[in-house]
Amino acid sequence: MHVACPQYRASQVAIQQAVGKRRLRKTRTSGGQRLDIMSAFLPLRLRRCTARPSPVSLVRVPFSPKLVRATYDRRAPIYDAVVQALALGRDRSYRRRALEALAARPGDRVLDAGCGTGRNFPMLAVAGVTALQGCDLSSRSLARAARRGARVAQADAEQLPYRDDTFDRVLSTYVLTSVANWRQALGELVRVLKPGGRLVVSDDRLPPGWFLGPMPMLGMLRREGWVDLHRDVKSEMEKRLRGVELRFLHLRMIYVISGEKAA
Repeated sequence: MHVACPQYRASQVAIQQAVGKRRLRKTRTSGGQRLDIMSAFLPLRLRRCTARPSPVSLVRVPFSPKLVRATYDRRAPIYDAVVQALALGRDRSYRRRALEALAARPGDRVLDAGCGTGRNFPMLAVAGVTALQGCDLSSRSLARAARRGARVAQADAEQLPYRDDTFDRVLSTYVLTSVANWRQALGELVRVLKPGGRLVVSDDRLPPGWFLGPMPMLGMLRREGWVDLHRDVKSEMEKRLRGVELRFLHLRMIYVISGEKAA
């Protein structure tokens, strides 16, 4: 049910009080209506009551593989330090929880999709995994990942270059919020997983695109509102896998979802 426009106006007043009128800049649309930038932060159900909202060119930034690759290439030298700081020093602990859900065994062929700098590789090696394949869009991230002792390949999570039913275990950490079409990426993860294999997806509950920078995030917020993907990801995984389980970490800001592909 849509929210009445008076409620929308009330929400605008609250935003003005919180951030100051000088930060609430308005842009005139082609239809003569006014649309404010800060409405991008409102839930979709509030934004629907605006009259003929036209897109604001400032926030319509392509959420493209090229953007993702360039961003992660630029941040590759500091990526490990950044994610460790954002997780308050507990990034390795959270990744270890995802690997526990993966339950990889010695001899399993494992894919780390969106492996980045290879932060998962040492922990997978401790678990006895020797047939490990990592893939990522960022060549600079992959150069660092290769030093951690695994085969790596440059690849888009939405178009994985592997045959169906290739891997015993598939892991994806902090990827779905950084791709344009997360359903397609999830479908690819399931496609390359062998029947009876396990898939584990771990990500945060912040707005998709936040790690890429403010403009990609604003673009997603403008189009879809603040989407908490974990519910949709879990629902989609339940359609494709069995025994799907959801766990929360980091004050419920990080989720881990696991499931098994039917034999």
